[in-house]
Amino acid sequence: MPDKKPQSLVQNGHSNVQAQVSPNGRYLAYATDESGKYQIVVQPFPGLGDKKAISVNGGTEPIWGHDGRELYYLAPDGKIMAVSIRTDPDFQVFQTSALFTMPEMTSQPLALGHRYAVRADGQHFLVAPAPNASARVADSTPITVIVNWTPALHK
Repeated sequence: MPDKKPQSLVQNGHSNVQAQVSPNGRYLAYATDESGKYQIVVQPFPGLGDKKAISVNGGTEPIWGHDGRELYYLAPDGKIMAVSIRTDPDFQVFQTSALFTMPEMTSQPLALGHRYAVRADGQHFLVAPAPNASARVADSTPITVIVNWTPALHK
C-alpha cells in the first residue's frame, strides 16, 4: 500500500511504550507516563478513542492473555499483575490480582520488549531479570532456548 502513510496512534506528548494489540484486534494496551509515572492504559484500536486506566499505582510491560480475557503487567514493586477483562461487546475491567514477584530489576521500563512472557494457558511464565540486576536467582544455570530446530535426519 504505497499511498498509506504511518500515523501515530497515541498523541499526548508523553512517553508511550510497549504497545500490544488485543487478540481480537479491537484494543491497544500500552504504558504511558502521561500522569507523571508509567501507567497501563487501554484504548480502542485502530482508531483513537477514550482510554481506560488499568493500573492503579503504576505499571509497565502489558501483555494480553492468549484468549483476551486477561491483561498482565509489571507493577513498580516488581509484582506481575493479572487483570480480568472483557473485550466484547465493550471493554470492561473486573478484578486485578498480584500473581508473583519478579526478581530484582531496574525500575525503568524497557523501550521495547518485555522481561517476561506468558504461556497460552496463562499459568506459566518465562521470566528474565535485567542484565545488571543484583538479585540472586536460585539456580544460576543459564537457560538455552532453541528456536526453529529441526532434528537431523538419520540415514
